[in-house]
Amino acid sequence: MVEYHNKSFFGSKVGMFFDSGSWTNQNIFLKFIKKRANGTWEKPSQKEGKSIKFSLEDLANILRVLTKEVLSWNTVHVFEENKTSISFEWEKGDKEYFGIKVADYYKKLNYAETVVFKALLEHVFEEKIAHSTVNSKNSSFKKSASSVANAETSELVVIEETEGISEPKSRKTSQTSPLQLEKDSETTTVGGVCEGKTEKALLILFESGKQIWIPKSTIRSDFDSESSGMQQFTIDTWVLKKHSVVA
Repeated sequence: MVEYHNKSFFGSKVGMFFDSGSWTNQNIFLKFIKKRANGTWEKPSQKEGKSIKFSLEDLANILRVLTKEVLSWNTVHVFEENKTSISFEWEKGDKEYFGIKVADYYKKLNYAETVVFKALLEHVFEEKIAHSTVNSKNSSFKKSASSVANAETSELVVIEETEGISEPKSRKTSQTSPLQLEKDSETTTVGGVCEGKTEKALLILFESGKQIWIPKSTIRSDFDSESSGMQQFTIDTWVLKKHSVVA
């Protein structure tokens, strides 16, 4: 068994990336990109496309549609002041297909893609129920019930790009609990997704739900700034404590 699952679903106009996150994280991530009129694709590394975080409850509702217990499920996700309409539903054209609409991104899955997507969700759902809802002394980190935030309770912390670290400028919708990690006195390894980059810093969405600019000089592990998947970052502990990513 592995802790992470990633799968891409590409069509002629819209691509979707499935990212399970760690099995100790109660959320999954779906990212959508479009093909431009000039034939090039949007780039998540340049903050293009649309990324949505789904909770365990969301997964349960999506699986209800995939198993045809209901034929559709609609919801709205709120992040700061932005609202995103979302729908998962069975559609009929020449053949029946499964459609996913997130804002103005619409991804149609064919039969084989739907089978794979359903199997992924069922597998990941069981894994997360087993691993993300318990506290274990042997796990890589300990969670409280509120340690993983929904998308609408995320916090974005922006630091000015300097050689050191300046005081953060924060925009908060609600306070998320820091991860309680088993860590050494100097560095801490945490999971996160690279959402942006500059010459001197990475914008990392941590598993706690916090999105923070981290100076590259304080990241001690190798990383792929072009990857849209979950990675493990080894970062100076004092930086993570400063921004309440760890306690």
